[in-house]
Amino acid sequence: MPPVGERVDNLEQILAEFIKNVGNAQLQTEREIREFKEEMQRDREYSKNEMKEFREEMQRDRENSKNEMRVFREEMQQDRENSKNELKEFRQEMQQDRENSNNEMKKFEEEMRNDRAKAFKQWGEITNKMGTLAEDFVAPNVREIAQRYFGCEEGSEEDFMVRRFKRKPKATSKRREFDVIAVYDKKVILVEVKSTPRIQYIDDFAATFKEIYEYFPEYKEKKIIPVFASLYLPDDVITYLTKSTIFAMAIRDDMMDLMNFEKIQY
Repeated sequence: MPPVGERVDNLEQILAEFIKNVGNAQLQTEREIREFKEEMQRDREYSKNEMKEFREEMQRDRENSKNEMRVFREEMQQDRENSKNELKEFRQEMQQDRENSNNEMKKFEEEMRNDRAKAFKQWGEITNKMGTLAEDFVAPNVREIAQRYFGCEEGSEEDFMVRRFKRKPKATSKRREFDVIAVYDKKVILVEVKSTPRIQYIDDFAATFKEIYEYFPEYKEKKIIPVFASLYLPDDVITYLTKSTIFAMAIRDDMMDLMNFEKIQY
């Protein structure tokens, strides 16, 4: 067994070696820890930089998006304004077209009315010259007058006579011609037709009108409506007819019409 002193030296040597190794290991560990801390610090710095760059990039993206959205909204607003203006212009054009069409239609209708009135007048003058004014011109308009003014239904006439010659039943020597007679359920429209209206003709018609029931006793239960007709009736003649409670029938525009209906209490 080695002497005690030698064992002590060996032990001290081993202890010194151990302490040395432990110290080296501790230094290595501290160095590794320091390096790890430095690496972690670098990673944190790098992460901070990356995060900063990311945030800055995100901020730039948000700004770009805001700008793009603003531009888009402005474009949309401009498009809406343009659409409104185009729609307004379209409506104005349509309104103008409608007005032009209406004006053209009114002009066309006026021309047609004038043409019809002119043709109607010429036809009346021809029938007047031919002596067929009552048959060809006045009679065809009596039914229309009966419907429009006296409430007679279309096709409801019981009898319709043109140039009817009639003797008085109680005085057969008296014979008279009636130009147009339209007989309805409760009314009889009696029309006197003259190519040249004169006061004397009106007086004669008024006298005959008073004797109508003597000529036609079968009409006693019906109301007699007297009408004096001519192509043209001067104002003074119309006034005289109104005072005599006789309806005045003459040309108005493109038809025969009653000229004083509102002035006679029917």
